[in-house]
Amino acid sequence: MNTLYNNSKFLNWSPGFLAGYLKQINDGLLLKQSRQIDYQFYNKVRLPDLAKETLYVPEYVREIFSSQKSQANQSNVIQEPYNYKLKFVSFAELDSLILSKDANIKYLVYTQRSNDKIISIYDSRDDKIIYQRFYFQNPNFEMNDLNNIKLVIKSIK
Repeated sequence: MNTLYNNSKFLNWSPGFLAGYLKQINDGLLLKQSRQIDYQFYNKVRLPDLAKETLYVPEYVREIFSSQKSQANQSNVIQEPYNYKLKFVSFAELDSLILSKDANIKYLVYTQRSNDKIISIYDSRDDKIIYQRFYFQNPNFEMNDLNNIKLVIKSIK
């Protein structure tokens, strides 16, 4: 617990994000479900919509990504870029969209936990997670994280 709270970054603590988290907790309690930290999931019905819709990403993700040193591709596999719609927005704008009754957006949540990370995509329509992937011993946000989302979408379609 000490590592979790003292060595983790909590950048996703705004009203819109908290609404999604609390909805997940409430649903889990009502359904008597428990999840481990490495819970991985994707919604086969909703996730493919990202091929046509915009994925909203908090601005800090771009800042973290752009501040990293360029790394040579270890696997020598050339990946396609994430070429679906993507929009980086401030916390204020993202909160406004998430909490708006009229907006129905899908937004990315990047959580760094010590030396691990979790990439999630929430649907603001009902605050459901439509994609989540846990990366053990790989804490930095990378372009491959977006490519992995794209590969899942392509595999479903």
